[in-house]
Amino acid sequence: MQCWAIFNLKVYVLRILLINYRYFISGGPERYMFNVKDLLEQAGHEVIPFSIKSRSNITTKYEHYFAEPLGGQDEAYFSKARHTPKFMWDVLARLFYSFHVKKRLKRLIDDTQPDVAYILHHYNKLSPSVISACKNNGVRIVMRLSDYFLFCPQAHFLRNGIICEDCLQKTLLSCVRYKCIKNSRIGSLLKAMALYFHKNILEIYDNVDMFVCTTEFMKKKLLQDGIESNRISVITTYAKDYNLKKEDDTESDYILYFGRFSYEKGVDILINAYFKSGLPELSIKLVLVGGKLSDLRGVEPDLLDKIGDNIIIYDFLTSDKLNPLIKACLYTIVPSRWYENLPNTIVESYKFNKPVIASDIGCLPEVVHSNITGLLFKLENVDDLSQKLKYLVINKKFRESLKKNIRETNLFLPNVHYEKLIKILK
Repeated sequence: MQCWAIFNLKVYVLRILLINYRYFISGGPERYMFNVKDLLEQAGHEVIPFSIKSRSNITTKYEHYFAEPLGGQDEAYFSKARHTPKFMWDVLARLFYSFHVKKRLKRLIDDTQPDVAYILHHYNKLSPSVISACKNNGVRIVMRLSDYFLFCPQAHFLRNGIICEDCLQKTLLSCVRYKCIKNSRIGSLLKAMALYFHKNILEIYDNVDMFVCTTEFMKKKLLQDGIESNRISVITTYAKDYNLKKEDDTESDYILYFGRFSYEKGVDILINAYFKSGLPELSIKLVLVGGKLSDLRGVEPDLLDKIGDNIIIYDFLTSDKLNPLIKACLYTIVPSRWYENLPNTIVESYKFNKPVIASDIGCLPEVVHSNITGLLFKLENVDDLSQKLKYLVINKKFRESLKKNIRETNLFLPNVHYEKLIKILK
């Protein structure tokens, strides 16, 4: 770590090891990774990435240090890979403890001498051996949590469509009992064993100097798990170019959802509520971004034929194409049926002064303040959501008051995130 004296102030320039199992954008966590990398580099720090080799990766001079992909197959998703013996062996190694990953990371540490590691997603594809590599080589460890993998082998506290905290409050064997991992008892047993091995035998997470979580809700879960409060810091995420929210915004005749089309995200709840709300009769469209029609399940069968006339569906969109859609919508919706961890949908919506309607679960009431920055509806309650969808369309004056509140609260500013994060990193 270098220390420069500028105008009698000490300015610390850090070498920061940034660890994540993907080095390309595939969702919110990776978007955060590249945003925070830019933020740190703009402040003069050196950021050294470590990930897995992939043809999809953003080019970096450190790529030759990266770990090899599972089974030598350059596939981003488990379901698309060929399940050869080598692939399955690598999956087990990464699940429990990968000496290959540890060796690659040690080489990078030896050559670059980082001051601190900022670990993002590492579980399953890199393995917790990244913690050992840092600890054994004197690198301070800060870990950011973007899901609940430390407490739930499935990572999202959802079982058969309902919230379940049995693995946190009772025993990890609950995962095996209910076959939570791909409806497989063997797969569930392996995941539960790996988590038990890391936490209770290796005690590897005791080596983490500081856990960063984005909400007080996540902090409560860490405390429930026995992690000391002085090792937990709550730092909300941020939106790149957040000051754009000062621009005059526009409104068009549609409401917007953007995110995965997976079951826990509750897109089916939104579609069912949309048709029940009467918004199609008011010529208000629903725009869905983040998947295909074939990804949707749980939609009432008689509504499927109506989707083409009233609902516009886009697959994954880059920011330059997504931002105009956010900027012109009436409001956005987060209809999740699981414990979200401060979804980017809310952060990006507020950047453009857009109110949010969200389910009243987990951290969402922390960031969507009812009647101040948006509205909350009862979990999985189609009737309640349908009423609020319509109310926020027809009551323009109320919608404008929410937008004014968002504009004046200055949430999720980049400089605030940086100041809190750098205190921990240094």
